[in-house]
Parts: sequence; C-alpha cells; structure tokens
Amino acid sequence: MAYIKFCILTVETSLKDQSIYLTFNKEIDQTTLSYSNIVLALNSNYIAPLATYDIILGDDLKTLQLKFKDAPAVNQPYILMIQENIKDLEGNTLDKSLLRYLEFKSNVTSDVIPKSPANFEIVEEQKFSWEEKGDNPVNSFRLQVSTDTGFCNIVTDIVIKDQTSIVLGTPLKSGQYFYKIRAEVDDAFGPWCETRTFLVQQDEEYQEQDVSDDSTIDDDKEDVIVEDLVNDVKGERLTVEDSPKSGVTPASFLFLFSEDIDPESLQVSVIRSDF
Repeated sequence: MAYIKFCILTVETSLKDQSIYLTFNKEIDQTTLSYSNIVLALNSNYIAPLATYDIILGDDLKTLQLKFKDAPAVNQPYILMIQENIKDLEGNTLDKSLLRYLEFKSNVTSDVIPKSPANFEIVEEQKFSWEEKGDNPVNSFRLQVSTDTGFCNIVTDIVIKDQTSIVLGTPLKSGQYFYKIRAEVDDAFGPWCETRTFLVQQDEEYQEQDVSDDSTIDDDKEDVIVEDLVNDVKGERLTVEDSPKSGVTPASFLFLFSEDIDPESLQVSVIRSDF
C-alpha cells in the first residue's frame, strides 16, 4: 500500500462566519495544534499586530476553523503560516509548511465618521449620530457600545437601517463607555470607525445642579475633571486646593479641600484620555 503524505487540501475565508477554514487529507492530532504552529497576522506583519482567533477542530478531525474573536479587517491582506510540526493521528508531520496570503472581500466599502457623542463627552441622553462616506452607501449600520476598549463586555449591539442617528431606549448606567460603528448589510460589512469614549452621568442631583459662573472646568485638563460642586458640612461651596496633575496617572487619587466636605455632594469623574 502506497504511503499517503499528510497535507492541506483547501484554504477558504468566510466573512459571514468571520473565519478561515482549512481542510486536511487526514485526521489531525489535536495535541499538535497551537498558536506557535498556526500564525495569522494582518498586513504581512507576523510580529505585531497578530490577529486574535480561536482554533476549532471539526468533528471529522480533518477540518480546522480559525474563528476571529473580533470581526476581521475587510479588503486587507492577511498572512497565514502553518508550520510543518502539525501531525496526523498516525504521527506523521505535514508534508510541508504553508504560507498563504488571504483576504476577506466585502462589497461594503463605506467609511463611517462618528459625530456624537464626542470623544470624552459627558452625556445625559445617549444619542449617537454619524455620517457615511463612500461611493456606494448602504445606509445600514451596526453600533456597538462596551465598557472596555477591547469590546469584551458589550452592553449594546444593534443594527440601524435608513437613519444616521439613534437614541438608546434603555439608559446606560453611570460610567465610562466606548463605542464604534460600521456600515453593514446582510453578511457583508465595512471597517469599524475609530473607537470613541464618553461618560454617562445619571445621578439626578448632578443633572439638576445649576452650575454657576464660579463653577468652572479647566479645559486644559482632560485627564482629571473636578467640578466645583462639592459642599462642606454647612452647605457652602468648596474650592479644590490640590488634585492630581493633568497627564499624570497616580496609583491613587487624593483631593484636598478647604473645609470638611459633605460626602453626599462629592462627585469625581476620572476619564481615560487615551486608549
């Protein structure tokens, strides 16, 4: 009986599944599958940034799925490298390594320009608006809002059609959020817009507080915003005598006030200025 070499038969991309599929001619030894043996990177740069994906072995043990943890970049080249030391169940290594350039092609080429909320804006009403730019607009979009920059904790994920603005029906809780938008229709989509961040302040006392002329915010200090809305135990307005310097991230935040403070009136917002 002639010896049959262990090799890769096909390599295909699926934008719908956000995956790369590989088929082998023999059953794969799952213990030899690793991120050192299977390397996937964008723009032919296999040092950084690498793509993030899961390696999934099919039930037939001959199909391998590389499932992206986030949407792959569309209409841009990826490089896939499969090392020879992947083995079949008989202990045979691959006949040769694989180096392949791949692309997730999409007919959606529009760019989305976010308009509101502005970066680092403090909002009460969660209204999002944007603009679609491109030769073939689709007027259909996906909006994602998360509490982290990696969008691992997504709190809003919706598709909006025939409009370029929306007000969320369920108010977000107080805190810092990140959002991104892309053009999307059916199973095709364009690139995500730049990620922006905003701060939600839902405290009723904060919203109803009338900020007088002597209540100011230093526009040059983006990193730490301290509003002069803090009262002492007698209900009188206090001034901030010392606070963390703009551009410096301390291990902890210490604020020194001129008098004893009323804790219920104390509101401090710390916003990340880069991400």
